[in-house]
Amino acid sequence: MKALRIVAFALGGVVALLAAVAVFLVATFDANKWKGEIAQLVQEKKARSLRIEGELALSLFPSIGVSLGRTTLSEHKSEQVFAAVDMARVSLRLLPLLSKQVVVDTVELEGLKARIVRFKDGRLNIDDLMGKDDKEPTPRFDIAGVKLAGGELAWRDEKAGQEVALSGVNLTTGRLANAASDRFSLEARLAGSKPKLAAALKAAGEYRYDLDRKRYGGTKLDLRLSGDVADMKALELALAAAALQLAGANELAIDQLVLTAKGKEAGDAFEARLALSGVEGKSPSLQAGKLTLDLDARQGETTLKGSLASVLSANLDKQTVELPAFKGELNVAHPQMPMKSVKLPLAGGLRADIDGQTAALHADTQFDESRIAAKVNVSRYSPLALVFDIDIDRLNVDKYLPPDKGASGAKGAADKPIDFSPLRGLNANGTVKIGQLQVANVKAANVRLEVKAANSRLDVATAGATVAAMKKGLGGTASVNLRETKAVFSARKDAVVQAQQTEKTDFPNCPPPSASPTAWRAMTI
Repeated sequence: MKALRIVAFALGGVVALLAAVAVFLVATFDANKWKGEIAQLVQEKKARSLRIEGELALSLFPSIGVSLGRTTLSEHKSEQVFAAVDMARVSLRLLPLLSKQVVVDTVELEGLKARIVRFKDGRLNIDDLMGKDDKEPTPRFDIAGVKLAGGELAWRDEKAGQEVALSGVNLTTGRLANAASDRFSLEARLAGSKPKLAAALKAAGEYRYDLDRKRYGGTKLDLRLSGDVADMKALELALAAAALQLAGANELAIDQLVLTAKGKEAGDAFEARLALSGVEGKSPSLQAGKLTLDLDARQGETTLKGSLASVLSANLDKQTVELPAFKGELNVAHPQMPMKSVKLPLAGGLRADIDGQTAALHADTQFDESRIAAKVNVSRYSPLALVFDIDIDRLNVDKYLPPDKGASGAKGAADKPIDFSPLRGLNANGTVKIGQLQVANVKAANVRLEVKAANSRLDVATAGATVAAMKKGLGGTASVNLRETKAVFSARKDAVVQAQQTEKTDFPNCPPPSASPTAWRAMTI
């Protein structure tokens, strides 16, 4: 009993001593002194101004913590505000302190706002805050979790002329340390330009990373986006991945990634599903030994199904992607097609420079009796600018047209408004060569079409928004490059019309293109 009393008195003394120390620390804590010293340190080390406008307070129970009110941080060597927070609280776990270990319990942030800028020369306004010296040891940290409420993050890319803003950001994470794995959840609203963006974002999953070994990844990832993106309205986009892994800047592994989307574009409903698997590679510029893509899409009554396999080469720093040799097939179906569906084998190559907005594609395919070779070079993504060359050995268009609906059906089709919106901003120049062509029972050989589209104009000398109006408004001439033309009309199926290479067909009942300010230039065919 005496021993127990001695222990009790000893414990009581320790508690009293700790309480006295706590009272002393709280009583002598000089918030203004700490504000000044912290601001001076930030100015000396980072050349940024830190202003703690709100209250700086110290708490000891139930855990040691520091909280502060309204605080702002300036841009590098500038007084312009880079980031601000309405309230922040950091608490430390007590037990690890006894063994001289600092473990942050939780970090809580309310009303955090930050703006990240990529300048035209490629620099970021946060470069000075990010350690770039590999010789310096990575600072050790251990945080039990982060809670962010009501955050805002803005991104401006002056080089690409792009702006994206996240608002209403609510983020919750598990443990964060030099190496950690845990769960996260994220909610935010997105708004931006190039492309136009107004959508809600939700994401969740498990993360796994190791800063020292430069390994980053996640499992059971689920990302959902709903809203308007570019010309797609009421978009519902979902991305799920069983596992993603990135080691350094050159090793990537993707397991069972599935992208699904549905919405409306130009008033038409669409659905699409894309599956990606078998991606893993390692080299100075990322190489994936096997890439598999599966497509399942529908727009209106048209359905698309296909698959593609290729080696993948990519460079994350230069933002380039290359499929040097792909193979696959595409199945197109529509109820009004005479054969209902067409199967297209695909073979070719693709290279894209995302940052430079350029791409090059060459592809070969064959359907029915036609063999097609195509080359496309894109010099700008938005607005789209491209040059193309298409070579077809033979094409019988009559086989793929829907059945004739008679005069009433033809009149209805002629009066149906034509949607020219896809031409807006398009800049395209190209050549279509057809060895043997049949259209409306008219046969032609060695046909060459020169196609140009710019400033919302396709080089046809006409005006009007319907087929009938365009026929009435036809003006000018269309150059015809034919070596031999066979006319097939009723009983005269064997009649042959020889045409000179520069023979022209006139539209005598129409004014020349210059006569009307709304008329377009003549199409060269």
